[in-house]
Amino acid sequence: MQELRQEAEIRRKDKAFVGTTRAKTLNYTKNIPAFDTNHIPERAAAIKSEIKLSILPDILGTKKPQWNPTVLLDRTKEYHQQASTRQIHFEIRKGLRDETTPKTQEKIIYEGVDTRNSFAGWNTSVEFSSLEHKKKHIQVNKESRYHSTSKNREILKDKPYIKPYDRQVNILDESRELKVKEKDIKSEFMQKVVHENPDISREKATAVVHKLVKDKKLKDGQEDFYGVKEESFHPDTSMTMKKNRVKKYKHDGVFQYSETLKKEIWSCCMAEDKKAQGCVVSFKDLDKWQILSFL
Repeated sequence: MQELRQEAEIRRKDKAFVGTTRAKTLNYTKNIPAFDTNHIPERAAAIKSEIKLSILPDILGTKKPQWNPTVLLDRTKEYHQQASTRQIHFEIRKGLRDETTPKTQEKIIYEGVDTRNSFAGWNTSVEFSSLEHKKKHIQVNKESRYHSTSKNREILKDKPYIKPYDRQVNILDESRELKVKEKDIKSEFMQKVVHENPDISREKATAVVHKLVKDKKLKDGQEDFYGVKEESFHPDTSMTMKKNRVKKYKHDGVFQYSETLKKEIWSCCMAEDKKAQGCVVSFKDLDKWQILSFL
């Protein structure tokens, strides 16, 4: 028991000098470890030093900030400039945050930009440049004048120019001719209406004639627009019901010498030419199905 106590006392005293020349003894028991620093792997030594540095508190904020897993976002600062919550609490306890120091603005202030909201990227300036506005106004007016003149040229390209007075005279002449035509048509319709309805009053006959003239003008306008003079309720099947038919001619007689006429003729149609067109006409439908092979 006494020996064990002595060994423990020796181990406590010589703990820092184990494996060095400053150790008091050269021989050690089996339960006393002795290591050399050269025997420690480099990776283990680097990990040990890194762990020691990470454990040390960074109160003054001199170390490079590590990745912050929090989702708290301080919009007044950029992300890498945000302080940790632990550091903020330390500054509050020590009284470092009792006095607020105003931030220094940049000395360079660009034209038309307010630096108070520079972090948002929004231009809050209301500065107005008269020179730029004048240039833009001239450019817009120039483009509008160019487009208007080009449009007028396209309109008047294929039409001869008519003076306003001559145009007004033409309109009056056309309206006068139209009234004369309508007068003749109204008189014809009036005679027809009075003949068909002898007991009709003058006011009622005038109304009927006005309705007939209006319908006639509408029909004439439709015919001029569509190019169709008569309309019917029957569908036009000329395009969809085309028939692919071929007309064939043949002779049902014999081309031989005639004793009566003393020459060769066709016995069916009395044609003298052997290559004459046949007298029997037949039609062949090319779209018809051929079912002779199935019989």
